[in-house]
Amino acid sequence: MLITPRVHLIEGITRPSGGWTYARPNPERLTSTFRFHHQRYSIYFPAVIIENGSLAFFDAGTPESMPCIERSVESLGFELGDLKSIIISHGHVDHIGELKHLVEISGAKVYAHDAEIPYLLKQKHQECDAREFESTAIDVALKDGDTLDLLGGLKVIHTPGHTAGHLALYAEKQRTLFAADLIRHSRGEFHLPPPEYSVDYPLLIESLVKVSQYDFDKLVLYHGEPILQDADKRLREFVAYLKAMSDIFLPSIKDALAPEMEG
Repeated sequence: MLITPRVHLIEGITRPSGGWTYARPNPERLTSTFRFHHQRYSIYFPAVIIENGSLAFFDAGTPESMPCIERSVESLGFELGDLKSIIISHGHVDHIGELKHLVEISGAKVYAHDAEIPYLLKQKHQECDAREFESTAIDVALKDGDTLDLLGGLKVIHTPGHTAGHLALYAEKQRTLFAADLIRHSRGEFHLPPPEYSVDYPLLIESLVKVSQYDFDKLVLYHGEPILQDADKRLREFVAYLKAMSDIFLPSIKDALAPEMEG
C-alpha cells in the first residue's frame, strides 16, 4: 500500500494460522468476559521506508507472516537483504513475530525504546500480554526526541501507556506520523486500543494528546486504515471528543460508583 513514494505498508498479514501460543497462563485481564476486540483490526500493517537504495521497517509482522513480507519487499524491487534497520514500536508479538528471522536473513540493526528493551529480551514479562515470541538482540536503545537518519529526519516520540516503551515516529518533512498501536482507525472512525492489552490507560491518553500536537497530513497505523489527508485535524477532533465525553460522563460515573468503591 502506497503512503508516499518512500513509505509503503505491507499488506495481507493476519493472525498465525494456528492462533497465538502462550508462554505462561493468560493473565486474568485477558480471560475475563469483557473483551474489547474488533475483527476488522486482526490485519496488521508493518511500514516499509525506502532510504538510499535500502529498506527500514517499522515493526516486524506476526509469526508466520514472512511470505507476505517477502512478497511486499519484492514488489517494491528489493530483496530482504536490502533491509538495514528494524524499528520496533513495542514488544507485543503481533509486532515482533518475524523479528528474529528478519535479522537472521538480513543482518538488520534493531532499534527499540530503552524502556521496552527488557521486555523484548524477556528479562521482564509484559503484564498484559502472555503470548510467546522469539527474542533477539536489540542494537540501539532509543529515547524520546532522538532523530533517525530516515525520511529527512525521523523523530522518536515516546508514547507510553499501551506498553511502557511504546514509541511513535514523526517524519516532519514527509508530514507523516507513524502511530503504531496508539490509536486505531477503520471505516472513518477512531478507536482506542484494547484496555486488556494496555498497561496504563490514562497514560495512553496522555500520549495520544502528545502526538496530536504535531502537524501531519498522513497518519500511519499498525491496526486499521491509514489517513492520507488532514490527519492531524481529524486526530485533534477525536482528542477533543474524548475530553468532552470525559467531562460529561466521568463525574457522574464516579458518583454512581462511589458507594461501591468506598465499600
